[in-house]
Amino acid sequence: AAVGEAPSTAQDFLAARKGAPDAVEVAGRSIADLPPVRLEVYPAPTCPNCRVMIQDGILPLIEAKLPSDRVQITVLPWASGSTGEDGVWRSTAQHGNAYDHLCAMQLCALREASTPHPVGAGSDALRRGVEFMACHMREVQAKDGAELASLAP
Repeated sequence: AAVGEAPSTAQDFLAARKGAPDAVEVAGRSIADLPPVRLEVYPAPTCPNCRVMIQDGILPLIEAKLPSDRVQITVLPWASGSTGEDGVWRSTAQHGNAYDHLCAMQLCALREASTPHPVGAGSDALRRGVEFMACHMREVQAKDGAELASLAP
C-alpha cells in the first residue's frame, strides 16, 4: 500500500507494522497478556448465508495466517449431536438422513483440525477443512430449490 493508504492485504499490514513496537497496550495491558480471541462458527451446509460467511469471511481470516496463539477458531457444521463429558462432540446423525450425511462429509474433512477445539487460526488442517466446506456448500447449494429444500433439517 502507498504511504497514507490503508493496507489492502494481511501482507501489506504486516509490512506496515515493521519497525512498530511489538508490545501494543490496550487499557494499560499488553496485548500479549490478554486472552486469545476465540471465534465459533456453526454453519448449516444448505444455508446460502452460511456459505457466504465461510467463503468470504472465515476462509480469508484463516488464510491471513494470524498468530494461532492469539486467534483461535472453532468451525463445525450445524448437525445433530452433543458434547460428551470428555468435551468431545459426537454426532447423533440418523442413518439415511440426507442433511446429516452432508454434515458428516464436512466433519470428515475437518477431522484433522477438529479436536481439540478451538484450533489456532494459522492451522493448515483447519484451512484445508474449511476450503472443503466452502466447495462442498457451493456444490450442494447449486442444486435446484426443491431438491435443496428436501435436504434441510
